[in-house]
Amino acid sequence: MKKTPKISVIMPMYNAEKYIRAALDSILDQTFHSYEILIINDGSTDNSLSIAEEYCQKHPDKIQVISQENAGAGAARNLGVKKASGSYVLFMDSDDTVEKDMLSGLYASAIRHHSEVAFCPFYRHGLHEEITIEGSFNFSPRKVYTGEDFIKNSEYIITTCTKLYQIDFIRRFEFPSFWFEDVALLPVMMSYANRITYVPYAYYHYLRHDSSTVSSVSNKQILGSVDAVRYIKEHANPEIVQQMAPYIAHLLLFMCVRRPAFADLYVNLLTEYKGFITENTDFAEHPHLQNRLKSYFQEDYAMIPKQIFYDHFGKQPLSPAQEENVKGWQGTLVEFDAKIICLNEENCDIAEHPLVEKAYQEGRFGIVGQYFKCKRLLEEGGIALSTDIRGYKYITRLLTRARAFFAFYDDTSISSHIYASVPGEPIIRDAFGLLQDHLAEPQGMSAALSELLLQKNGASYSYQWESNFKSKYMKICHGTTRIYSTNVLTWDYGLGTTIAAIHREQPQLVERDGERCCEVNAFYYRTLQKLTRDYLLYKKDQARQDVSKQNVKLQKKIAYFRGRVAEQTEEMDAQIKRMKLLKAKNTHYLSLINDFKRRKMVWLAYRISMKFSPPKEDALPALAEEANDAEHPIQ
Repeated sequence: MKKTPKISVIMPMYNAEKYIRAALDSILDQTFHSYEILIINDGSTDNSLSIAEEYCQKHPDKIQVISQENAGAGAARNLGVKKASGSYVLFMDSDDTVEKDMLSGLYASAIRHHSEVAFCPFYRHGLHEEITIEGSFNFSPRKVYTGEDFIKNSEYIITTCTKLYQIDFIRRFEFPSFWFEDVALLPVMMSYANRITYVPYAYYHYLRHDSSTVSSVSNKQILGSVDAVRYIKEHANPEIVQQMAPYIAHLLLFMCVRRPAFADLYVNLLTEYKGFITENTDFAEHPHLQNRLKSYFQEDYAMIPKQIFYDHFGKQPLSPAQEENVKGWQGTLVEFDAKIICLNEENCDIAEHPLVEKAYQEGRFGIVGQYFKCKRLLEEGGIALSTDIRGYKYITRLLTRARAFFAFYDDTSISSHIYASVPGEPIIRDAFGLLQDHLAEPQGMSAALSELLLQKNGASYSYQWESNFKSKYMKICHGTTRIYSTNVLTWDYGLGTTIAAIHREQPQLVERDGERCCEVNAFYYRTLQKLTRDYLLYKKDQARQDVSKQNVKLQKKIAYFRGRVAEQTEEMDAQIKRMKLLKAKNTHYLSLINDFKRRKMVWLAYRISMKFSPPKEDALPALAEEANDAEHPIQ
């Protein structure tokens, strides 16, 4: 008869033929033996199912394969929980691995403390083979914690697979059907837990792959993360709302950085939850969070719409390079949820301004395009782009940082190739008015922006921005407008910080002293030399800071383990004292028992002697007299 397993390992599987063998081998190598593996095949179309069935045939007492039509990981987990027969449940992804003592370590903690959830840290394997330990908590493995303790200390740590769940506890919940179901349900479950224990050993290896949903920053499944945050707010334990509010704020800010293509969606949700977060967060305990939320929670906060306006007048085809640039914006600068709008004769009234009509008739289509782009930004808001812009990095996060932004083209002028604003922004209204004054000039928009920003608002180029690899901008108009340094929005210096680059001018090959050489912009060349030097110095300083931070972390870990050793030593000393006291009591009791045994032996010998040698009758009066004398001694 098959014994009931103590742990059910639930493994959702979808097209994991490359990784499923390693995952199953790591579970089958456990030092803990009372477990079952439930592989929930979520409609795989590759060779995953045949591999799983192969393992099932080899280990029929351990592995069971259950298939369902493709319904997502949440439905697979729910089915696994229903089919589980163990007292505890562990979730494991089919492309991860675990240490061989994971089940024994978590189960021992859960049984010892009657835990609803026992959890541990994990190894994160990055896309570039970097390995870090994450999910560590400053919790004692000998204490029991609540869901409030967990939420308070986790910020945005969300890992379903590093936890052992008591079966009756997890059956109180159900994973939602949308993507990021674990992000949605885990905080909710933990918020209701009363007994949580921590094992400070990393047992789980979380492997990121290019094909995994979490590694993607742009596919449509990412939108499920917004639904996940809403689910947390609606279903979490209302009794710990003061911990859930900062948790949700931290989570949204993390997602802005982790998935910049959709930063606008997370910021929209953040501003929607402004009242909920501010009313339920003690910012004295979260000063860093308050600083990060400050700009988003201002009364006049507005976000630049995620739509791009570019111009194409003259009914001439774009060059191959321009077509490639425009096609490349979606997937680099913005994602599928953005609008890319071409302004041309079909949607713009050329005759609405006499100077615009004249410029069009003269073939100056660039200034015509600038007029209508600036007008549409004033009316609708968005990003004005030139077809010479090539996208390198998602620009969405910049849309959440200011009401309008511009960029230096070089140290003396503002770029007219990229700028953005919210609708009705005063600085764009001023720019549009100045542009109409410069419509007769060949570079009318550049002249208008330089007059507006450099002369009227006092902006001036500073190389310090170029060499500052953190804050590459200046603020004007009471902080509502940003002007970025040249290497952020104009020139690409190859430092990984460029949002977009202009390739307007092709380098010219000339002959000098009989040799062919390439002429470049003098400002670009000088700045590149300075920036390269300062960047190397910055990286060296950053490396020193990283070493310093590692030392600090190491010292904290050492202090933590010293504290644990001290606690254990103190506990051992107390145990030794208790043992000594018990030993002393035992010695006393032993002496009493031995004395009783001796008295019992003497009494037994006396009774035996009395039985076999009773006193003679003539001796009785003498004995009586002796007894009488003993009771009445001579005075």
